[in-house]
Amino acid sequence: VNGAVNISGASGFVLLGDPGDDSCAGNSFGSGVTLSNNHAGVEVSHNQKIGGTLTLSGNSGTALFDDAHPEVEANTILGNLNCYGDSPVASNDGQHNTVNGARNGECAGF
Repeated sequence: VNGAVNISGASGFVLLGDPGDDSCAGNSFGSGVTLSNNHAGVEVSHNQKIGGTLTLSGNSGTALFDDAHPEVEANTILGNLNCYGDSPVASNDGQHNTVNGARNGECAGF
């Protein structure tokens, strides 16, 4: 994907990559990715490049399977990583992200 990705208000699970348990290959995003106010869980996992800032905010709910928290794991992020107001709070599931910018909010330790 060359441009920015903005997914907001989804009522179903939002999945952007996870070659492991969800069998969804990682992606390459040329710009930033924003996931906000989604209601059935989100996961951003094993993406080779996010060319800008990755922001998760106001997401709620859990996925039907193993994703009890919004997950941000094992991504390469060229901008900042921001996570605010997610319920439950975001997790990296023990898989750190490579972040060229700042790590803020819930994702400060990712």
